[in-house]
Amino acid sequence: MHVLRSLFILVFSLMFTTFAQADTGLDELLDRHIHAIGGANALAAVKTLQMDLRITEGASVLTGNYATDRQGRMRIDIFAGDKAVWTEALDGDSAWCQQGAAAKPVTEAAEAAIALKHGVLLPGKILSLREVTAHGVKLSIHGRERLDGISYYVLRLDFPDGFSNYLYVHPDSYLIERQRDFRAMHPDLSLKEKRLETRFGDYRPTGGVLRSYSEQTYNLDTGQLEQSMIVIAIRINQPLAANFFSMPR
Repeated sequence: MHVLRSLFILVFSLMFTTFAQADTGLDELLDRHIHAIGGANALAAVKTLQMDLRITEGASVLTGNYATDRQGRMRIDIFAGDKAVWTEALDGDSAWCQQGAAAKPVTEAAEAAIALKHGVLLPGKILSLREVTAHGVKLSIHGRERLDGISYYVLRLDFPDGFSNYLYVHPDSYLIERQRDFRAMHPDLSLKEKRLETRFGDYRPTGGVLRSYSEQTYNLDTGQLEQSMIVIAIRINQPLAANFFSMPR
């Protein structure tokens, strides 16, 4: 898997060099993006974030609640109707999961914890792109790429564990409209990695920050829609219990 990931990154890097070099530097691009979504002060004011979700995968339609805080912790609870079917959380450096309210929670493998950390650090949660560098993420511009008639800025994120992620920033709005990476869709269930593209849309101002309320994730090799997610509601800075992210004992 690591060999495939390295090959994927190499192919992307070589492909990006064929496009014209970005006419905007990294600092300026970050400034424009952060300004477009509300500004650094509005982002810094967000201490906790909760999102109510509707998730569609194939014939399955589920609801969920995703929560995260500025300490880098997260938890997602998934429901089928009124029944809790899955909980997964990151409490500091360790991850745990629970298959339904009656099941015994268990500690997850390190790979699952790493994947959850990636999700917390990626845009659209709490931290700005400038803030993620304090967590060891390196940012760089990989030129421009034209998709569907739009010459996107391509921003690459390199995580400390070797994972890389590509964000496609619209040249006019400076919003992130696409994300590409090579990863497992559900590392808690399978570590099989795929070339994925997530498309973001329906941006709305919430708590002073412009946020995407719609995501669709496609398999780049097959063109298949892997997952569709709609944000039903967002709650900012609502108190969370001290043990909210911790594994029940």
